[in-house]
Amino acid sequence: METLGYSSDAEVIYLAGQNLSTIEWNAFHSFKSLRMLELSIKIISSLDYRTIQGLTNLRGIILLNNSLESLDFRTFQGLKDLAFLTLAGNRLTSIDERLFDDLDNLQTLELSNNRLTKLDERTFNKLENLISLNLDSNKLASLDEKIFQGLTEIIGLSLSNNQLESLDYSIFQDLESLTNLQLNNNQLTLLDNRLFRNAKNLKWIFLNDNKLTTLPFDIFEGLGNLGRLLLQNNQITSLNYLTFNMICLKELDLSNNPIKVNQMTLNGCVFVY
Repeated sequence: METLGYSSDAEVIYLAGQNLSTIEWNAFHSFKSLRMLELSIKIISSLDYRTIQGLTNLRGIILLNNSLESLDFRTFQGLKDLAFLTLAGNRLTSIDERLFDDLDNLQTLELSNNRLTKLDERTFNKLENLISLNLDSNKLASLDEKIFQGLTEIIGLSLSNNQLESLDYSIFQDLESLTNLQLNNNQLTLLDNRLFRNAKNLKWIFLNDNKLTTLPFDIFEGLGNLGRLLLQNNQITSLNYLTFNMICLKELDLSNNPIKVNQMTLNGCVFVY
């Protein structure tokens, strides 16, 4: 038996660029072996919550570059083995806090290039195995202090190209595995000295293209693994000589700030600006 041109025992279905305006709610119900589903059809603005339900063997779902404006909280129910989910490039303005509740084994979640303005503090709190979370290029102006609570396995977190003006000092306190943090291209003006205190595995921090004027002298204290720190295109006018104490960076970019530093040597590390 064939449906949508695929045999009912297909493990991968790829529908991208097809001239489809709607997907019938039961279009995939005969594909019990399905492990990967991609629906990148651009003009889909809604998805019946029953469309994916029952496909319990799914490991990956790609709903990339559609026109989805909302998703029913039941859309991903029962998908306990799902590891990869991308909803990037849609028109989502909000996410029901229950949407990801059943995704116990999700490792990668892509939500970039949407229109998200706010996230409930419970949105991600069931995703205990999440490794990568991408929230780039939304319209987030603030984040609840508990939004990343419990995400102890996350390695990569990207919040670039939003409208964030400030961050609560405790927002990253559970992210003990975090190595890559991207906060560039926001509206940040001031950072609390405790912001990175528990994220001791950080290797990369991108803070470029914000509105920072200074940095607390002890903000990077304890980050012995930090190797790359980008601070270019801010409004930094001065830095305490202790700011980079106890860290040995391979790359530090302070270009296009109103601070003039030629060369600084700290703990045997030479930084050229």
